[in-house]
Amino acid sequence: MTAPTYVPQRRSDITFPSANSPTIQPHRMHDPAATVAMFGESRWPLHALDPHDLDPPTLHFTDWPEGFREFAKHVAYALINYGHPESLVTERRSNYVEWPTAGSINTAVSALHISIAWLAGEWSALPRHIDTPANHIGDLDSGHLDDLKTWVDQSNLVASSRYQRLEVLVRTWHLNPWLPEDCQWPEPTWRHTQWRPSRKARENKTKRISQETMGPLIEWAVSMVSVFADDILTAHQSYLNSTLGPKRDKNRAVGSPVTAKFHGRPWIDQITVFDVHSHFGRMPPLLNRLRTAAVIVLAYATGARPEEIWEWKHGCAPEPMLTEQGNLIHLIHGTVRKGVASVEGKPRKSVSATWATIKAGADAVHVLECLGKAMGTTGGPLLVGGDGNPITISTASNSIKDFVRFINGRLAPLTEKQDGFFIPEDPDGPLYLGRFRRTLAWFIRNQPNGYITEAVQYQHVSLRVGEGYAGTKESGMPDLLLEADWEHRRSVVENLRHDLQDGGGISGPAANRAIAATLLLPPHLTPAEERRLRKRKEFAIYDNPTALALCVFDEEMALCEKIRRVGGDRGPNLLDCRPDECPNCARTDAQVQAQRCKAGRLRANAVLLPTPIARSMIAKAEQLEAADAKFLATRATIAKAPTDGEGTRS
Repeated sequence: MTAPTYVPQRRSDITFPSANSPTIQPHRMHDPAATVAMFGESRWPLHALDPHDLDPPTLHFTDWPEGFREFAKHVAYALINYGHPESLVTERRSNYVEWPTAGSINTAVSALHISIAWLAGEWSALPRHIDTPANHIGDLDSGHLDDLKTWVDQSNLVASSRYQRLEVLVRTWHLNPWLPEDCQWPEPTWRHTQWRPSRKARENKTKRISQETMGPLIEWAVSMVSVFADDILTAHQSYLNSTLGPKRDKNRAVGSPVTAKFHGRPWIDQITVFDVHSHFGRMPPLLNRLRTAAVIVLAYATGARPEEIWEWKHGCAPEPMLTEQGNLIHLIHGTVRKGVASVEGKPRKSVSATWATIKAGADAVHVLECLGKAMGTTGGPLLVGGDGNPITISTASNSIKDFVRFINGRLAPLTEKQDGFFIPEDPDGPLYLGRFRRTLAWFIRNQPNGYITEAVQYQHVSLRVGEGYAGTKESGMPDLLLEADWEHRRSVVENLRHDLQDGGGISGPAANRAIAATLLLPPHLTPAEERRLRKRKEFAIYDNPTALALCVFDEEMALCEKIRRVGGDRGPNLLDCRPDECPNCARTDAQVQAQRCKAGRLRANAVLLPTPIARSMIAKAEQLEAADAKFLATRATIAKAPTDGEGTRS
């Protein structure tokens, strides 16, 4: 074992807590009415740190190994009342603030718990430290932390999770000046080595929701708030006005008729007493699902963070504004507050912000207001439960899961195309609110021609999101959009390279520039290469499925009406694509074949239609075939790329 090494000197001005000391001292108390535990207790609620947190964490120490419980409490106490020491805040490559939030404290203590559980061998799910298991904080030395690093490095965790496990070991060492002598933490001897992953690997890697799952999910959610809501709210009021008994008549239809339709058919067979009856004081099941649909729409169509949505109140969505161009802009007024700012550790004051959204977003707000009134509240937070009190963000995941079960089990079977409206399980796991923002960014950059529903297009959503707070740098949405933009461009170039390597070709005026970009892309991208390549103009290549073409974008040559996107950059307007004219266009062999099939279908359909329409369709087919011939004349492969001609810039 490695001998104990240097530890920072303990501060003489620190008074260590006794069993009856409050876990949160007055200088960190920001909600005098909040419950504060004593140091000797095993459960510490952290609500008093930030009264604005609607879902505050609670620290639990009961399941810690007995020999480490006192140590764990002192670490938590130091983080709560003394914050991060200067040695940590000023450390090179540090991203620590002086006063961590309640959530950050909970995350750090939880990560430390996992490491201690491995060292002590008290969790059957974790392998026991083979050589010298530790039973008490005094048993630890730097050798244990070396073994911990080896265990973490050899795990199958993603880079960000490995960093979190190791980071807390270094952070705890920096806390030694605030810990009693019998709770001192040994120095990680590897802390000066390159144990941190690259910055990119530590970034938020929240998985987007798959297209197959997100498509039907958002269509059902938008339909619930914009089409079905009147039926649901009317049925609930009808039940309240009736004498139907909840137990005896739970499967009996409420007297209110179902008037709304989903793709031409009634959206539900009937609304029953069970659907609109409040069970055990909770919000009635169907109203709860309507509330969940509203949350999904707001999380997806506004670009707002979940904690920002939870701050919205009744009246936050006024009547839409009419612009000079005659467009209606729907606005949502709220507040934003991120992180901790002052040296006293007080939460940052809320700052007013306004989100611009589509009509479905405004509909979702108005639905939540109606649900609040149905539960007896006419003001305050939008998101309330059956008792009229605010609900917490943590309830959202289970509510989304219930919403999907309800759609798949009861509504999708009523549609004509069940498979198309069934919501499949997402391959990357449970659906939670944090995934919707990232998914929206991906769709805006990858499917600008796509639709949220038949009436709402992603490019329209992108423009609206960019007009409000979600379009500002502080919102974080521009960063997500830039990441999604790069993912799209990289995948287009990678797929094109594979096609060309397999003997495929590419045609059109921009064919040579597209091939040149594939030759610049190395087989395996290092983080440094990726940072360099994503900034190069040669990689501004977009797939446009609607036009059956690639856009090898060059702003000076583009014929489309270029758009200024969220984040300030200018990009191609794929809705205004002119593939047969623009020098930025190119087509792969597969896209050329798709064009031919499209022309063939037009000719086949023309035979069945009246002469004037048939002539028009044949003319369109001839236009497509002429464009194909023009493109194929410039066909190139990797072995024989065009050296000059159209699309080559001097």
